[in-house]
Amino acid sequence: MQRERAQATASGAPAAGRRNHPAVPGLARLGAFLLVASALAALFVLSNPTIPSEDGFRHFRQAALYARHGLFMHGFPWLPYSAMGRFPADMWYGFHLWAIPFTFLREAVLGIKLIAVADIVALLLCLAAALRRHRVAYWFLWPFVVLFFSPPILYGLLMTRPVVLTAGLCALLFSFVLADRLWGALLVSAALASVDLSFFWAIPVISAIVLVTRGIAARAWSWKAAGASLLGLVAGWMLRPDALQALPLEGVQLFLLAALKRHGPPIIFSLELSPVAPAEMLDSFALPLLVWGVMTAVFVAALLLRRGELAPEGRSLLLSSLAVALFFCCLTTFGTRRAAPFWVVFVVLFLAAAFSRLLDPRERKQPQFPGAEARLVFAIGLVLAFGLMAHDVVDQHLLRPRWRGAPPYRLQAAGEWLRRHTRPGDMVFNAGWGTFNELFFWSPENHYDSGIDPVFLYAYDQQLYWKAHHLWLGETTEVTCGMPRCRPGGGEDTYTVLRRDFKAVYVMAERRTAPALYDYLRTDPRFIQCFDQDEVAIYRL
Repeated sequence: MQRERAQATASGAPAAGRRNHPAVPGLARLGAFLLVASALAALFVLSNPTIPSEDGFRHFRQAALYARHGLFMHGFPWLPYSAMGRFPADMWYGFHLWAIPFTFLREAVLGIKLIAVADIVALLLCLAAALRRHRVAYWFLWPFVVLFFSPPILYGLLMTRPVVLTAGLCALLFSFVLADRLWGALLVSAALASVDLSFFWAIPVISAIVLVTRGIAARAWSWKAAGASLLGLVAGWMLRPDALQALPLEGVQLFLLAALKRHGPPIIFSLELSPVAPAEMLDSFALPLLVWGVMTAVFVAALLLRRGELAPEGRSLLLSSLAVALFFCCLTTFGTRRAAPFWVVFVVLFLAAAFSRLLDPRERKQPQFPGAEARLVFAIGLVLAFGLMAHDVVDQHLLRPRWRGAPPYRLQAAGEWLRRHTRPGDMVFNAGWGTFNELFFWSPENHYDSGIDPVFLYAYDQQLYWKAHHLWLGETTEVTCGMPRCRPGGGEDTYTVLRRDFKAVYVMAERRTAPALYDYLRTDPRFIQCFDQDEVAIYRL
């Protein structure tokens, strides 16, 4: 028996009668990770009494409609004067399917918040999985750096939007492409394209960067995983009702929007489509940028001095994550702040890899750059820097809250009045594209003049857009016009425009968002007031 045990041990098999459960510590660590991630996400989300992004109202309601009418429901009749209505495709189909379980809660506002909690946990889990796949030291701790990176980043993560889940999937896609895992790259890219098709371009960008940097760092050129990611992109695009209708919407979001931002007339854009100016970047992310810069300098020095004996796999991981992080940093600074979560995820991935491969004090390989004492100093410095970053986040989000969004019940009374007193399909001129999300949440039976983003109304009909634009901004009240600037005496009567062009039955105006129109409607007897509460008024034409 003793001889058999010795043979079994030498061959690597567990000896008879010996209990060996190597998966138990891993499962326990995973369970602890999920518990801490869920607790932190719930703490930050539920302690905020507001809804950080009104988009959450719309995503929740559309998911609830899928739950009620079936997963193959298609079309978007709620915005008939929008490219979303003309080309009825759900760009965020997978995200709405993901949100369906939360729509069965009796308290809908709580459901919106719990979707945000689930998004954050999924993001942290995807990043942890990517780090663990590459044997990064303390893989179960690094994802939490994303939460404590800076107060504005955490505020973006609290929003119930697909971008949070998409950022986590991008980290997982990066890992599979870097490791050249065909099926992993295919499945994750399909999930990514299904969740948020508006970020489909991240799939070929990440794959291309990884392909090039891995080829340079490890002299290993393999196209299998990159090609699989493109196949996954096509699969994720097609796995939605009216997939072909999504192509024109992508054209609006990518090409028309970019052209208008650069050379077009001054139409309204949502704040998240604007870039984070370099001055704002330095002000909001000074300490994270400093940490990132120091770690990058250490990595470059290790490569140049050739003393670190860095393996090809480690060089590929470091160089690829740094390159992707730099890409999203540039996109955030010069393109759109929507890319900020992606930038942060890949900065943390790079920091974790650099610490694990270059600075971990437990490493004993010699010769090595930096030396053991320097690595210890760097490690202590990182801990102190992360402590300061966490202090800012806790202070601005929990102790002295500065980051607040929309009160969740601000338009509840107006929306419920519309639901009770109007007929299904009645057109409501909602006097500002930003109010659509909440009105759609409280009264999904009505149709509205604009929502999601003003560029979709512009793509549908430019004249209609300008007529609404002037009324939204209060540039005109009694008259409006279908041009970027109204000539004196060249406008059309507002009542006639609303009745004839928008087929409006009701007008809702809020003093906070459209003060000039709110005051004007009180003076014109052709608008019959039906509702007035908390500086929100509804008029019948």
